[in-house]
Amino acid sequence: MAENGVNLIVCSRNIRDLEDMKTGFAQKFKDVALVTCRADLSKKQDIQTFANIIREYCDSPDILV
Repeated sequence: MAENGVNLIVCSRNIRDLEDMKTGFAQKFKDVALVTCRADLSKKQDIQTFANIIREYCDSPDILV
């Protein structure tokens, strides 16, 4: 998706994975935004946190995976 210019908001339970993703992403996709959030989507509070971050950065996501 980033190769097509799509900005991304992603979550993971592992903060290290997110940090690694940010590093590689910034080098490869300079014109695409990447927002990350540490979240375990099996936990209601983490789901709410991730949803709030999505709302903060966009009115409505075009793609949700």
